[in-house]
Amino acid sequence: MYDEDAILDAVVAVIKEEPGYTNETVTKGDPMVLDKGYAKCAIIDSGRIDNMIEDNETPMYYLHARYAPTLRIFYRYTFDEETRRSLRDETKAMMTRIDSHPTLHGLVERCYCSSANEPAYLRRINGTGPAYMYREISLSITRIETLTMNE
Repeated sequence: MYDEDAILDAVVAVIKEEPGYTNETVTKGDPMVLDKGYAKCAIIDSGRIDNMIEDNETPMYYLHARYAPTLRIFYRYTFDEETRRSLRDETKAMMTRIDSHPTLHGLVERCYCSSANEPAYLRRINGTGPAYMYREISLSITRIETLTMNE
């Protein structure tokens, strides 16, 4: 129960179905991928977990575990207009991929993108300008588990 790693692994697998994303460019919470200079990459971070129990009059009940990870899409900065357009296209493609893949390889009941933030800049450490432009996408993933009551 509460297998958050399995949920994140399923999301990573779906992201890698999108062209240009590989084992090297998609990570679970590891920002070191940004140091490698890829043109685009994605980082998925774990988030909040909520649950709701649906009780009925049988010796079983259902646990609806809702996971809310955050997906950040990074696009290497070139020129402002070009990078914004590329990031907008990447975000649309990623959100469409996740929304149209509702079961995430049979692991969850429902998955959708609940929101996407405004694009933001990730500055270089030496202050010479932006290195990446990125956008955060909030996901909502529901997994249902049947549990038995202890009698």
